[in-house]
Amino acid sequence: MNENELINLLNQITTEVMRRVQQVQPQELSVPQAEPAQKPCTVVLVPSLVPFQDKAVKELVTAYGNSLLFVAFGDAFQVDRQRVIRADEESRDRILQLVSDSINVVLLAPTLELIGRIADAQDEDFLTYLFVRAQLWGKKVSVFLDFDLPRFRKSQFQESISDKLKALTELGIPLVCYRKEAVQDPNGNSRMLITEQDVLDAYHAGRRQIACRIDSIITPLARDKANELGVAFTSGEVF
Repeated sequence: MNENELINLLNQITTEVMRRVQQVQPQELSVPQAEPAQKPCTVVLVPSLVPFQDKAVKELVTAYGNSLLFVAFGDAFQVDRQRVIRADEESRDRILQLVSDSINVVLLAPTLELIGRIADAQDEDFLTYLFVRAQLWGKKVSVFLDFDLPRFRKSQFQESISDKLKALTELGIPLVCYRKEAVQDPNGNSRMLITEQDVLDAYHAGRRQIACRIDSIITPLARDKANELGVAFTSGEVF
């Protein structure tokens, strides 16, 4: 085979290869579908031991439904048929993301020391940091307590507790005692926390009094609105 024949052969091979390449259709790449985002839920921060745990969970389900996610900062909290993650087994970034994605954030059965840290806006420890950040991020935060609010300030101890709880309510944080039944107003509506909306509802309904227990909590906005509209509270209050 001379040189010209060799060149012609190479040209034929090249032409045939190009023709076959053009006939091959590019394969479609399968793009994995993104997993749907998890619906916002209620994140419940559990500091440690929860007294009357079954009662607490029942009240939480009643208030927020079954979309509860518990973040437990100890081994004592065990609950069936609910999502529980352990703070020491999950990354802090993941827990922060869960709080960020949620609608409601509840602090369950906090210790008095923890209540004091929140009242003083101290967020050095991770649990307090989460709750304070939830409030700063505009989440609907609340505190579920396992004890009745002090009725009287008979001792320095009770006065200290009342001051800490008052500081939380002044921050706009609702306090709920899950161990007892809520008070009922004349219309049969149960509540322990009296808000500005309760005052407005009473005023528009033609009522100028709101029945409350001595340990009912009245938010500062509710007090201001009641003074403005001439609505009175019919019993003593903690604060």
